[in-house]
Amino acid sequence: MDLVKEWMHMREKHPFFGEGLSREKIADIWDRSAETYTDGRMGGIPDMIVKHMADRRILRKDISIMDIGCGPGTYGLRFSPLSESVICLDRSQSMLNRLMERCGECGMDNVSCVAADWEDYSSDARCGVAFSSLCPPLNCPENLLKMEDHAVEWCVYASSMTDDRGSVHMDIWKEFGRDYTFNGYNTEYPYRYLSFAGRDPELTVFEVHEPFEQPAEETVSFETKKFSAYEFTGAEAESVIRKVVERHSKDGMVRFEGIKRIGLLKWRPPGS
Repeated sequence: MDLVKEWMHMREKHPFFGEGLSREKIADIWDRSAETYTDGRMGGIPDMIVKHMADRRILRKDISIMDIGCGPGTYGLRFSPLSESVICLDRSQSMLNRLMERCGECGMDNVSCVAADWEDYSSDARCGVAFSSLCPPLNCPENLLKMEDHAVEWCVYASSMTDDRGSVHMDIWKEFGRDYTFNGYNTEYPYRYLSFAGRDPELTVFEVHEPFEQPAEETVSFETKKFSAYEFTGAEAESVIRKVVERHSKDGMVRFEGIKRIGLLKWRPPGS
């Protein structure tokens, strides 16, 4: 199938795969980022998505939700007061520890955690809704359709539709001689695949425009930390990163338009 070949070809251009990182190494990256991981430059999109799901009655007080690749609870914490129960699944125990700490601080007692890799996850557990946002392992046909094994009413999948061309991060990769992109995670790929597979997916796009600026030195520090995960370390690597950041900066600041676009897929599992 040409679509799947195209999708997988673009998916392999993610730095995780291009640099040949093992699943253990990728898990370690998420573990080490757990304490500082935030909604980032998502603007108000998580709140917009949760409201959309509640307005559509996908999210409601009598339904359970499985949040796959939950991280520190970006969505799980939002789901908790609006649902019967939430099962949060993530391979990173550090992410789950942070999530449970936040649940304790907020007095949320209807959230449970499962430490598991989605690719290996085997359980009879089924919830009303299987949900996942920005979770790389689900970005392939087999792992996407696996959501249906754990959903009674709805599968809901979110991924980025932001064009990364010309970004500081990707320009640094180019300076290192790599041709990478995150565009293989564009929601159009699973949308087209699900349509081909006989599902009836609905695609909703959420977009925020938030001009962003950051001191150049902070950008250098941020990118240096990110690239160290790929073993690009030392003075030479920092010099490359600094050179690219300087090209993107003016008067000591890095500024860009800050358009963030997330695609949300909703479909009924067979037999629902």
